[in-house]
Amino acid sequence: MIVTAITEMGILQVSDSNLTSVVDYRTSTGKKVFQLGFCPGALALSGSYSVGSARMDSWMPSAIETYAATTAPTLGDFAQYLRDRLTEEGQGKVDLLIHIAGYAGDGGGTHPEMWFVRNFGGIDEVTGDYLDRADDFKISEDFWARDYAAAREAGRQPGGPFRQWYFNGFPSGRISYNVLRQLLLGFFNLVWNHQDWRFRPPTTLEELALFMRLELNVVATLFNVSDYPAPFVGGEAQVEAVPAPADSAAL
Repeated sequence: MIVTAITEMGILQVSDSNLTSVVDYRTSTGKKVFQLGFCPGALALSGSYSVGSARMDSWMPSAIETYAATTAPTLGDFAQYLRDRLTEEGQGKVDLLIHIAGYAGDGGGTHPEMWFVRNFGGIDEVTGDYLDRADDFKISEDFWARDYAAAREAGRQPGGPFRQWYFNGFPSGRISYNVLRQLLLGFFNLVWNHQDWRFRPPTTLEELALFMRLELNVVATLFNVSDYPAPFVGGEAQVEAVPAPADSAAL
């Protein structure tokens, strides 16, 4: 399961660490969150953990390093690069959902972007299952050009806190996570409103990461006590924090 949080403080990429064999449901762990290096950003992946004969913990760092050596690398071009390589090298045997989030330059500063690379066409509104699996990968930029642009068009003024979450992965885990976040936020607000208790909302990326680890651990606990053949979500939470650059646009 992968979660991307874009906030006025910066970006968090979060994932569980479990890898589950589709053959015998044997579980191991692996790295699923990676720094980009060529810009302030990181990626998180869910799904197949190999491309051809290469494990993702070697294939992805190599792909990032190769792309970083190109002239004037950008988040959008990197998403296209991954789309093309995964379509060619996956040979129809790869099922992947990848979040690429970071800060892109726009001439006068930087702004956050969230690129989604996947070979699924959508989500079933009833079951939550992923639909229209294809051999070819597609990409979209879902934050700056879509969700934040829609908020601005609806009349939102920049300068106040604007936070957006994106999450993908095993359907029941993803849906449970969404419900959990909403319920926990109600509980936290109830607690934070008691000022004499001296609890408060997170004000740094490091503090926000604590809450995201908690949420992911709750979902992992559900899978540990379930009738699934394996804990499809679990293991130690992996987190990469990308602080907002000084010249980042106000959200």
